[in-house]
Amino acid sequence: MIINSYRYAVSAGFTPITATGGDSIYDYNDGSIDWRVHVFLNSDDFIVSNIGTNGEIEYMIVAGGGGGGSTANSRGSGGGGAGGVLQNLGSTSLIVSATTYPIVIGAGGNANPTDGSGSNGSNSTAFSLTAIGGGGGGRRVTNGLNGGSGGGSGDNFAVGGSGTSGQGNDGGDGPNTSFEAGGGGGYSQAGEDGQSDVKGGDGGDGFNASSFFGTSIGESGWFAGGGGGGSNVSTHGAGGMGGGANAGSGVAATNGTGGGGGGSTNNGTYNGYGGDGGSGIVVIRYKL
Repeated sequence: MIINSYRYAVSAGFTPITATGGDSIYDYNDGSIDWRVHVFLNSDDFIVSNIGTNGEIEYMIVAGGGGGGSTANSRGSGGGGAGGVLQNLGSTSLIVSATTYPIVIGAGGNANPTDGSGSNGSNSTAFSLTAIGGGGGGRRVTNGLNGGSGGGSGDNFAVGGSGTSGQGNDGGDGPNTSFEAGGGGGYSQAGEDGQSDVKGGDGGDGFNASSFFGTSIGESGWFAGGGGGGSNVSTHGAGGMGGGANAGSGVAATNGTGGGGGGSTNNGTYNGYGGDGGSGIVVIRYKL
């Protein structure tokens, strides 16, 4: 565990929470309030020994992103959907007790190494809340899978997977007449549809948490971006902000973001393999 401690002024009479747990702990000032932040990249316990004045915490729970689809033919496969996001940042705080809270971090979904849809990411859990793993990207003419955010479709009439309400968005669809696949959905934006004979769909953008945690974690403070959709033309879908991977050849999403893996292309230049989804993350903060 890494602790970076900075000394800030504390309001008279206020006592902060005392807690341990996580891969790193750091202190952060958002411009008006001093916070302590616990970052969980691996499953662990958040152990509260003293609730202080009020026991109030804020959290962000991100599930693992879906894997991108793979194809053995000259056509595109869908980008993985981002892991679902649950958060109460800047809103109603959760009140904790002096006890141990298990934190489970979801793994990213795998891309099929030969010819098939990507698998869904795994759920992340904390405080009896569950963020749903991102949907895998579809292979060729196969629909994207449902998840926290939906996986992008394969090409040619295929449909993107559905996102979970409040946690993410739908994956993009494939066009009706060609081989460009849909991008995976992101937390704040649906995946883009594949554009006929132009490009694969871009992954949807994720959640910008930089004002709550700074830019030292995630992708410059972003989380849960969708993976880009593949294409059999030269332009492939870009990954969404928040760790989503670009389409192409086995491009994995960024771990610790819940981003979706990139969809594949098999056109002589690319080998047809999708990319794995990124693992999830749980971040907890409380006032100092």
